[in-house]
Amino acid sequence: MALGAAGHLEFVHDPSSGLLTAYVLDKAGHAVMRIPAKAIAVEVTPAGGKPVAVSLTSTANGLTGDTVGNSSQFGGTNAALKGVTAFEGVVKAATIGGESFKDVKFTYPPAK
Repeated sequence: MALGAAGHLEFVHDPSSGLLTAYVLDKAGHAVMRIPAKAIAVEVTPAGGKPVAVSLTSTANGLTGDTVGNSSQFGGTNAALKGVTAFEGVVKAATIGGESFKDVKFTYPPAK
């Protein structure tokens, strides 16, 4: 999903574990882009369910050089996401490419 002209967030969800991962990409949506954040707050609503908060925390990755607090990968789990294959979400707060975003809606899987 595009976030203004600043960049993109790409979500990947593992229904077996309930893990939701967000990857921060550049404005073209191709290359990873590190941001100086410890977490990205999201709220997800599984189909027919209630909204749940998921804190996606900064992840270190030796292959990409990402460190906690300067990463392009953020992840978090919630039991309410186990077995779920589709949901609506809201990025509650994120700063990417110097721009701040609040209450940005998204769907998973993304609409084509």
